[in-house]
Amino acid sequence: MMIRVDAFLAASSNGLSHAQRSYQITATSRRRAPYSTVTMRSTTRQSNGKGVPRAREEGKRRTPQEIAEDGQSFLSLAIDVVSNTGVRTGAIRSSQAARATASTAIDVALNVLGGVRDGTGPVETLKKSPPSVLRKLCERMGATYIKVGQFIASSPTLFPADYVKEFQKCLDKTDNIPWSTMRPIIEKDLGKRITEVFSSINTVPLASASIAQVYAATLKTGEDVVIKVQKPGVAEVLKTDLGFMYITSKLVELVNPMFASRLSVSDIVGDIRSSMLDELDFKKEAANQEVFRTFLKESGIDHEVTAPKVFPEASTERVLTMERLYGVPLTDLEGIQKVSKNPEATLISALNTWTLSVMNCDFFHADVHAGNLLVLEDGRVAFIDFGIVGRFSPDTWTGVSRLADGVAEEDFNVMAENSVLARRHGKEAPQKILWSP
Repeated sequence: MMIRVDAFLAASSNGLSHAQRSYQITATSRRRAPYSTVTMRSTTRQSNGKGVPRAREEGKRRTPQEIAEDGQSFLSLAIDVVSNTGVRTGAIRSSQAARATASTAIDVALNVLGGVRDGTGPVETLKKSPPSVLRKLCERMGATYIKVGQFIASSPTLFPADYVKEFQKCLDKTDNIPWSTMRPIIEKDLGKRITEVFSSINTVPLASASIAQVYAATLKTGEDVVIKVQKPGVAEVLKTDLGFMYITSKLVELVNPMFASRLSVSDIVGDIRSSMLDELDFKKEAANQEVFRTFLKESGIDHEVTAPKVFPEASTERVLTMERLYGVPLTDLEGIQKVSKNPEATLISALNTWTLSVMNCDFFHADVHAGNLLVLEDGRVAFIDFGIVGRFSPDTWTGVSRLADGVAEEDFNVMAENSVLARRHGKEAPQKILWSP
């Protein structure tokens, strides 16, 4: 599982002292909800039906029977993915990918020729171009790869600085879909004419992301809201692209089992695939927001932190209507200073809330970057976009909680035992581990 919090941590720690950033987290033994969506998992796995290939001991060769079984499992998986995505969509996406790659190759060639003409030379020009070339390719490939670019932009601890900086352009650079195309989606999903639900809608999008566009509107009952509308055809594109990525990762593991036993490549791609596909169902996002709002109220911090209220009567799987919150992004430090008397305390409150949700909420926000956090005009922090959430498995949570206790008590035996437990993902309890300092 990948939790995108590093960009948020980098933003929230900007200008804060070490003492302000350091605080103790006390682990609780609160029982976790059944885990799903994005889950913490062990990197060791076994074959389970469609899992290929099996993780094996170092240096152990697969028998012909095992190779045949792995190949059959891979073929079955490939057929399943193709049947769910459709041959026609796959062919269209392959054609689009070929055109995007060709266009990008032409850009690179022109870039090199330009370097020759202006005297900088092709080698120096190419050294500067990889981040830009890759970013342009992702944009041309469409929604799936734009989201990959957004992940790069929000992960400064995982990727080189020049790539992170270049892919920042993916955070807010997506093509707008005309209102004439988006309006029928709203009316079809709601089963009503727009004028029956909304008294007014600004047809110029407030924002346009890879999956959806957001419009400002007013309900017939008078509330100011925003409408998140899924772009047409994006579901088919995501299913096709992510299915291809998943099949490719399985094929790599089939050819070289080391990628399964050491790196769990297909597990990582599989988690990304399931979490991104979950983003397509706005009903799940709406339910997540309401659970988070309840958590804030029960924790007694709803006067400091909030999340948008959902209007279920105006929401469907592809249309999400929620209250409009007025504020500035967490990245706008100048704007934060205008709406908050204590910007440092505001940033720390956001970080503490996320940490508390890991321990006490049924899930945690697994797409926490600065763009998904607002500081409102009244000084409160708002968490938005609950399309991707995560849950710890019971074993992982128990292990992490006991590990925290072991660290606090400086008990190395407890730390060692529960480090293993936290990684076992539902398997039998580990044997007792003795530590001799």
